[in-house]
Amino acid sequence: MKHLISNRLLQRTTIKTVYSAFPFVLVFVCGFLLGSTFDETKSKVNVLFSSFIKLNQSSSKSNTQVQQPFFTGYNSTHLWSMRLADENYFRLARILPCRIVKYSRKGKIEKIDSCDYSSKNEFSIQNTLWAQKWFYEHQHPINCTNKRFAIIQNYVWSGFGSTVHLIAWAFGRAIADNRIAVYQTPGNWLYGDCNSSTPDCFFLPITNCSIPSKVDGNQVIKINADIGHWSKPIMPTIFRSRTFNWYRVQILFYLMRYKPETLAHVQNAISKQFKPSSIDLHHPYIAVYVRRSDKVKAKEMSQSYTLKQYFYSNKTTDLIESYFTDFKNK
Repeated sequence: MKHLISNRLLQRTTIKTVYSAFPFVLVFVCGFLLGSTFDETKSKVNVLFSSFIKLNQSSSKSNTQVQQPFFTGYNSTHLWSMRLADENYFRLARILPCRIVKYSRKGKIEKIDSCDYSSKNEFSIQNTLWAQKWFYEHQHPINCTNKRFAIIQNYVWSGFGSTVHLIAWAFGRAIADNRIAVYQTPGNWLYGDCNSSTPDCFFLPITNCSIPSKVDGNQVIKINADIGHWSKPIMPTIFRSRTFNWYRVQILFYLMRYKPETLAHVQNAISKQFKPSSIDLHHPYIAVYVRRSDKVKAKEMSQSYTLKQYFYSNKTTDLIESYFTDFKNK
């Protein structure tokens, strides 16, 4: 009898223990499932985020794999110093009406065909990464011994953009001759206010090789950066299937890689001009460049798009056109 009562008490105690433990088990299981779902969601969010910054990182093989740099020429947040156009930009650009604009340049009729999309894939992120990797590896050999060099010197005294474009021509000539381009130091670049007086004052060095001490006209030559238009550009064989405009953009992109302190200065200036300070919150957007200096007189772009074709708000359009009218009358 005592044994039977003891067994019943034991059964009741066991049942109470099971029922008492059940809520804890349920909470644990729910917590585990919720945690798994959260990790999966977090992984998906990371994948979505990485799709927006894949211009800075190589594609990962799995959601959990840490992405590795495409090559050592850029950091994890920017492709060097500038952001590239992603699909949002291209989608926005395709909304704009296309047309063929004809204009006169030095007595010759030129045209801009914005309806021609045959080369649109050239400016893909992957093609830019590929081109920049090629420039970087060409200019940063493992061993600089016995390499052919072109020393860039004698910068033109003109506007900042003009000087950079002419430096690009000199750089392009060096590349076309299969040479490594280096800047003459000290130089005479008008905007170089550091010891080197070259674009290195603001931008990353274009090569890891030292300036050759002897110029023999064969192994080492000098190229002036004050020449006019690059009339007969020659591109490396690997880029022969690309358009010249694409190639020119890639050269400029490589030459204008901000140094960390320059990038910090630019970001600080942006934070003061934009409210909120993060310019990324305003993406995507289109910047309308207004050409100044001699091109204002030449009026090469006078037949291009009007502001109303870019801005749909009449209030905004009138405000901008009023500003330029006042500026013109001053």
